[in-house]
Amino acid sequence: MTDVDASGIKCHGDWKDLIRDELQLDTWDTQDALLLLADIWPREVQISNQLTTHSRYGAIEPPVLVRAGLLNIECNGHLLDNYDRLLILAGRRLGRIRRLWESGDHTETRYSPEYFVKWAESKEICPCWLDLWSSRLPERKALRLSWGGGHNTALLTKLEEAACRFWELYDPTDPSTAPTNAQVMDWLIGQGVAKRVAEVMAQILRADGLPPGPRG
Repeated sequence: MTDVDASGIKCHGDWKDLIRDELQLDTWDTQDALLLLADIWPREVQISNQLTTHSRYGAIEPPVLVRAGLLNIECNGHLLDNYDRLLILAGRRLGRIRRLWESGDHTETRYSPEYFVKWAESKEICPCWLDLWSSRLPERKALRLSWGGGHNTALLTKLEEAACRFWELYDPTDPSTAPTNAQVMDWLIGQGVAKRVAEVMAQILRADGLPPGPRG
């Protein structure tokens, strides 16, 4: 067994700029994509696939992050003591994502970002950059919720954003790709929408015939 080298820990205060560049790519390598889904920057990572010991946390099951840029962590000095633990948690996240991926029927080594995002959402995997992905969708197509005379309101905008975020990748033949109403509500409330209004908006967006959750 080996020891974790905590000196390699890095974080990215500018991770949004990095991710924006990645989202412009036509395809992602599978291994890079799984790292991104685990909030790990794939260009700066060293992974051990052996059982590892840590002086404080003991035995750590692989995959073990020896060096990694953590996309969901800001570069704040007071977090330095927690970086070992954050690396361990990120490794566990990556391990779970890998197991879920390997249990599926994926035959190619590269897929489009859309493919990976759709799969992640079907498994309730929520990387920190998902808002960036969702926010670019309206830029690629005209708003589907358009109203006569160009009328729009803040709530209509949030309704459209929620539709893009949670229902863009819904497959009617696979109910597991549908979000629950609670997921949509929680996001809307986090965007400043009142709880009762968020509940109604989530119901409006729900596909016909689907129960509010859990998914089938």
